[in-house]
Amino acid sequence: MSDSSADKLTEVLKLQVKTGADKNFVEGIKDDLIKIRIACEPKKGKANKVLIKFISRKTGIPRNLIKIISGEKSAYKMVSVQKPKDYNIYDMLIKDLPAS
Repeated sequence: MSDSSADKLTEVLKLQVKTGADKNFVEGIKDDLIKIRIACEPKKGKANKVLIKFISRKTGIPRNLIKIISGEKSAYKMVSVQKPKDYNIYDMLIKDLPAS
């Protein structure tokens, strides 16, 4: 990944996040909303940190380039990801879902 900010774009994701799962995973999609299950409880922002770490691991984007821009205390979140031009974060997150 290039370090030049000129080579980066921002992609905004709409998420529905459910906590208390056995593991972190993408559960599915509905329209343009990605449903994600997180293996922790929403106490003191811990689930948000786990969510950012999960997105980082799935996409290879560093955590400091992933931000929750709305919905910090809600199951419905908007997350911005600063990414290289040729990355499609949405597709990277849902790639392991079975074809419908």
